[in-house]
Amino acid sequence: ILDKSLTAWEKLYGAEPSERSLSLRFAGIIQRAYEKTGQRVVILVDEYDKPMLQSIGNEELQKQFRDALKPFYGALKTMDGCIKFALLTGVTKFGKVSVFSDLNNLKDISMDER
Repeated sequence: ILDKSLTAWEKLYGAEPSERSLSLRFAGIIQRAYEKTGQRVVILVDEYDKPMLQSIGNEELQKQFRDALKPFYGALKTMDGCIKFALLTGVTKFGKVSVFSDLNNLKDISMDER
C-alpha cells in the first residue's frame, strides 16, 4: 500500500533513482512537493496504527511492520522544515507505538476540546 501511494505521488512530484527505501522516497516526495509548489506540505495519515493492530499475535509480522514504519514516519522529523502540518489518526496512543520513537514534536490533541 505504501509503495502504491508513493508511486502515485512520485508521478506528480518526481523521483530520484537513489531513493530506494520507503522512507527516502517519502522524504524526497515531501521535499519536491515543497519545492514545486512553494508551499509547505500538509500530511494526513488515517489509521497510522492499523498494520500494528492487524498483526497482534504475530510477533514476526509486528517486527516487519515496525522495521518498515519507523523510518517511514521518521521522514516526518527529517523533513520538518518542509511540513506545515501533519495529522495522524489512530486508536493507539503515540507513546505506545514504537514506530514514533524518533519523533519528539508530536502533540496529542485527542482530548483537546477545541
